[in-house]
Amino acid sequence: MDVVIVVWYDVAKTMNDENFDESMNIDSRLVKMQTIGWLYKESGTVLLLVQEFSDGKPRDYVTIPKSLIIEIIKGDK
Repeated sequence: MDVVIVVWYDVAKTMNDENFDESMNIDSRLVKMQTIGWLYKESGTVLLLVQEFSDGKPRDYVTIPKSLIIEIIKGDK
């Protein structure tokens, strides 16, 4: 398994009506994330990164849709 950093867009959500601005640039509302982990598995649409193992089994993991990925950086850089 390779260690990778995945740079990807996540959603932004605000729960406060007072912050809503009708003229906001909605493209600027995406949140650029960087997630590190072992590239454990992937399908045609999703990457599965494991960030922690317990007794050799994945314990902490994140799935990232490939359509939201900006860049994948291998750990050897």
